[in-house]
Amino acid sequence: MEKLRDIEFVVDHYALQWLRSIKNPQGRLGRWSLELQDIDLKVTYRPGKLHGNADSISRPVINFIVDQVNMEEESKSRDPFKNVLLKELSLKK
Repeated sequence: MEKLRDIEFVVDHYALQWLRSIKNPQGRLGRWSLELQDIDLKVTYRPGKLHGNADSISRPVINFIVDQVNMEEESKSRDPFKNVLLKELSLKK
């Protein structure tokens, strides 16, 4: 922890900002508070909609879309009745 001295977090999780402001924390919150008090940690809250530069770890939207497409393709191949219906519908266009 000694290497981490001046850090700024911009988060869309308000509880992280709240953790620094509670008085007389106890239990797990107390332990976390003691660990963090030696660090000059600045937590800034910004609503998620305003985060234009979120990293891919915290915002895995692309993977979700790809997984949905893959699941759709897999379900087509497993359901012969669905394949017949889709073929019929595509011919009617």
